[in-house]
Amino acid sequence: MWNPYESWLPIGKSFIPWRDTSPQRMDVIQQRFIFFKEYKSMKTYVFIFDGFVQFEIMLATYFLKSRGEIVPFAISKDPVTSYEGFSILPFCSIEQVDVERVDLLVIPGGDVSGVALNKHLHELLQHLHQKKRGIGAICAGTLLLGQAGVLNGHSFTTNSIEEMEKLGRQGTFLNTDVVTDRHIVTAKANAYVDFGIELGKLMDIYENEQDLDETISFFKYFKPLSPNERGGV
Repeated sequence: MWNPYESWLPIGKSFIPWRDTSPQRMDVIQQRFIFFKEYKSMKTYVFIFDGFVQFEIMLATYFLKSRGEIVPFAISKDPVTSYEGFSILPFCSIEQVDVERVDLLVIPGGDVSGVALNKHLHELLQHLHQKKRGIGAICAGTLLLGQAGVLNGHSFTTNSIEEMEKLGRQGTFLNTDVVTDRHIVTAKANAYVDFGIELGKLMDIYENEQDLDETISFFKYFKPLSPNERGGV
């Protein structure tokens, strides 16, 4: 990540002045790259569909990519167009997803009516739920969890409580911005920052508490990091 305010080299979520190549600085850079390399195996699958709201998952995927690969998939391999107008080519179709390789599944909001009844999506969600793999959904994407029946016995939140109630018995609705209940994270649309942060906590992507605090400070409260908060560099 590039700090938009200064020319700093991004290492993990810390920033190092890119012109400083002193031995002390290079030691820190090497340590950060070792940490990054050790945790490069996690696979986050992101379900995309025509009309999905891209901004709701941008920070989440940005954070999660620091620990592995982002794999966009859709009902088919045909390009899909986000609500914002971006055309995106899925890496694979839903039938090509190897469930054993999914560490986390993320579902954005948007118009889910065209995919809500897809049996392959339901089966994928149910399989991941049984294995207690990470699952995250935001805004109307939570309805897909309801359709698949994976919210039963869990607390959750959603922007679409009336639509959720029409699906029949669910878990416990909490009228709050974001809810993490065991391996499932749900959020309202306005909580896209917290959604990303909570998914990061679920998947243990933060190097330590300082890393988490810096992430919250920078991305949620828009506070530039001081030299002391950059890990003493």
